[in-house]
Parts: sequence; structure tokens; C-alpha cells
Amino acid sequence: MNSYCVTEKQIPGHHAGSKARNDIAKILTSHGWKAVEVHSWKRNSIGDKLKMLLTAVPDWRRVCRQVPAGAQLLVQYPLASFPKTRRLALPFLRRLKKKRVWLVYLIHDLDSLRDGGSQMEKSFLDLADALIVHNPSMAAYLETMGYGKTRKIPLGLFDYLLPDRPVRPAPEEARLPVILVAGNLDPQKAGYVYQLEQLPKEMTFRLYGPHYAGGKTDSQVSYEGSYPPDVLPEKLQGDFGLVWDGDSLDTCSGIYGEYLRYNNPHKASLYLACGIPVILWSGAALAPLVEEKGCGLAVSSLRDIPERLAALGEDGYQKMRQRAELLSAGLRSGEWTLAALGKLEEMPDKEDV
Repeated sequence: MNSYCVTEKQIPGHHAGSKARNDIAKILTSHGWKAVEVHSWKRNSIGDKLKMLLTAVPDWRRVCRQVPAGAQLLVQYPLASFPKTRRLALPFLRRLKKKRVWLVYLIHDLDSLRDGGSQMEKSFLDLADALIVHNPSMAAYLETMGYGKTRKIPLGLFDYLLPDRPVRPAPEEARLPVILVAGNLDPQKAGYVYQLEQLPKEMTFRLYGPHYAGGKTDSQVSYEGSYPPDVLPEKLQGDFGLVWDGDSLDTCSGIYGEYLRYNNPHKASLYLACGIPVILWSGAALAPLVEEKGCGLAVSSLRDIPERLAALGEDGYQKMRQRAELLSAGLRSGEWTLAALGKLEEMPDKEDV
């Protein structure tokens, strides 16, 4: 079967959103999938609205021409553009279905989990023949939403392509453990960051990312700046990477915290691609995989970290670091995406769907 994938020409920025999508596109095209490009206009300005109107319909009309009947087409969902652009794609995807094109969505986010969803999300998902989802928790959620018969493949982890694992200096002796926090530091998403000074002094934190609204940092909590996702791995220096969201130190709460029950945060892939073990919420959907692979700690509260680190000890930490190093090579080369695509190819004859 001929295989095609939609790629989106995007505006670069200091965030991981485009990194995940671009990496998926690189993996696909480097393994024989043919790219069909559409433009992506994220900023809801008058200029971008005009560009949307001028490019979206011709882009998707071209997709319909280039993807032949009986082929498979992978779309990264949701499309990166703002909602009005996404909506313009729907009639063309329906046209492709009429051509018996097999539609596969690789899911990055589900609005229904973050803000109650929308009719547009349902309109897109109803067209899918197969869904590459983050994990079994997301698959189970989609079944409750009426997609029990749609084929679902858990991804496990998002790959994080890097040419090499960043070289890190040997840690200093007799120092406090350093915990890294990378990602969007907006108080509405990561309110807990602004309470870290309340935690025991047996650990220090280094913050990386946009929208930091804190004041002066100190020896326990320091803000290290915001960097593009291809540069950030070179800047990370620490013992663990933290995967946490919400406004509480004691649990992951609120919309963003609860979302961790279903999604695989891209920051976890960033840390592990760098060979850095992770610390994450025990209620996160990713926690079982991290514990199975032995590449991190799952805690119910950030206040539990000092006790868990003491129990782990230096030997335990070095073994955990080695397991993270083992995962690193696969994440940097696209193994998780390729494994999901392999399962896609193992499905029964797609023409019978």
C-alpha cells in the first residue's frame, strides 16, 4: 500500500510543539512515506487569516490530488493551525475517504480531555480508520467516547530526534541533587513551579522554558532561560527531569494536571533522550512505563522526593541512569514511532475495513 503523510510548514518557536510534529514527519519520510505539505498558520492575526484563506483550500485540494485511491494517509492530529484552518480540512478528508484512502491519525492532543472537547474533534475522529494514541489510558478513554471499534495503537513514548546524546560533565561530589523542569512555565499551567521554595532544602531545581513569571531566583530554584527544542538538550545539566503539572506540590491537579492521566508529555522524551531519569506523578498514564523500564521515580507528592532519593541511594541512581541511557538511543533515532508503524502494517487487510 502506498503511504503518505501530511506535513505542516510551521513558524519556529521556543516550544516543543513543533519539535514533536517535525520529528514524526522526519521519521516517516526517511522510511519511505511520501510527504504532502500544507501550510500552518497559528497566530490569529488579520494577516494570518488572509494567508489561511489563500492557502488552506489549495493545499488540501492538492493533497486530494496527490494521494491515490487505496493509499494510506497519516495525519498528525490536531492539525497545528488554529481551529478555522483545521475545519477547512474536513471536506477534503471526507473526499479522501470516498476514494477509499485509509486514514491514520497520530494523536498529539485531545481537546475533549483538556477543555470538554468540541464537535470538530468528533468530526475528525469519526473519519479515522486507525489511531496511534499515547498509551492504553488514552485508548480506553477513546473507547468510552464511542471509538471502541476504531483500531488503536499505543505509541509508548514520543521520539526526540537528536544527532547525538549531549555530553555531560561528571557531577560534583557532595552536592544536592539537581532536578530539571523544562517546558511551559506559565503560572496557569505550571503554578507549582512558583511554590518550589516550600520544598525541603535537600534538592535544587533548574527551570527552562518560556513564560516564566517568577521573581529573583536563588540557590534552590534558578531560572536558566528559554531555548529552541534542538538547543535545549545541550543546556540541561541535572540528575532528574521532572514531569509535573498543575498548581499543587502535593498532586497534579486542575485541567493540566488531570491531563497527565492520559497523555505522554513530550518533556519526558526530552529528558530520557538526554539520558536523564525522570520523576513524575504516580497518577500519570506514563508512570507504569517508567517504572517498568526502571528509568525514573513515580511519586504522589513532590514532598516525597527526598525520602525516595535517600532510599534509592547512589548505586540505585546509577542503575537508573544506565536504564535511561539505554532508552536514549532509541528515542534519538525514532524507534518508538517505527514500532507503532510496524504494528499498523501488521493489521488485517486494510481494504476490508
